[in-house]
Amino acid sequence: MTVYKNQNNFLQFELWKDCHIGCSFCVNKGQPDLNKTQSLIFVLEKINSDEIKDYNEIGFIGGEFFNGELKDPIVKSLFYKIFECVSDLIHKGYINKLYITTALIFDMNEWLIPFLEQLEEWKILDKTLLCTSYDIAYRFHTKEREELWKNNMLQLKNQWQTKGLLVHTETILTQPFIDSVLSGNFNITEFCDLYKTRIDYIEPASGLYYKNKQECAKDISGFFPTKKSFIKFIQYTLSRNEIDLSTFLSMELRSSKLYYIDGGKRLVQEDRRSGEGKAKPCDCTKLYEIGFIDSDDRMIDVARLIGENYEDE
Repeated sequence: MTVYKNQNNFLQFELWKDCHIGCSFCVNKGQPDLNKTQSLIFVLEKINSDEIKDYNEIGFIGGEFFNGELKDPIVKSLFYKIFECVSDLIHKGYINKLYITTALIFDMNEWLIPFLEQLEEWKILDKTLLCTSYDIAYRFHTKEREELWKNNMLQLKNQWQTKGLLVHTETILTQPFIDSVLSGNFNITEFCDLYKTRIDYIEPASGLYYKNKQECAKDISGFFPTKKSFIKFIQYTLSRNEIDLSTFLSMELRSSKLYYIDGGKRLVQEDRRSGEGKAKPCDCTKLYEIGFIDSDDRMIDVARLIGENYEDE
């Protein structure tokens, strides 16, 4: 899947905050939403402007899109109109990759499957990367919800990846995840093979709700890992050839420019990659912090240093 290796100029839009999944670590916790109709009209205008010609990849994040958020017929119509315009841009050669995020903790048949059928009809399914996430401790809340996610992933593998759809999975490098990998309870290779997916890793973040990562860690116990355990994780996964340091935590996997929502306002992050993907909250009492609980060192720097030493051995 060369999409991960290609140089990309990636424009991304957050459509709304609305989501009923309730992940403990949600970076949007406590955030007011925008009017969906107005937000979609804004995005539609941007997609139809000359700005889009500066980018070759486009992505959309929520909130959630396929868990009842499209019940309003006007919202649904505008939502589909956006992707019809994206389809036109793909066929004209401006866009070569479409990213869509979804939690997959719901019945896919009502909203997601019809959407994928439409992408197939527009002949852009093979240009689409469906992005979801997996978490050991803080995401699913019940075993039933985790099984729902797993069954949905298998359905996508068996029915839609055979038609060209790509699926990738983001995993936050939390302490429980690192511990699970090191103990052998979570096998990265088996997971990727089972669901025909790739895991891309992201740092734990305090988001737009907490004053800092220490306050976040008090509310979400064990969320941020220690530097020592992270070092062990990198050494272990390198020895098993389960991570690629050329893409590990790389900002090339994030958008170049992001239109996002904070405090109920539409904002833009012009050069997201240079800022490590961190947003600057409108509320000056909040810090969007990432990384270790016990160190301010950057995870990517630590990983690269270990990789250099590993290659020298």
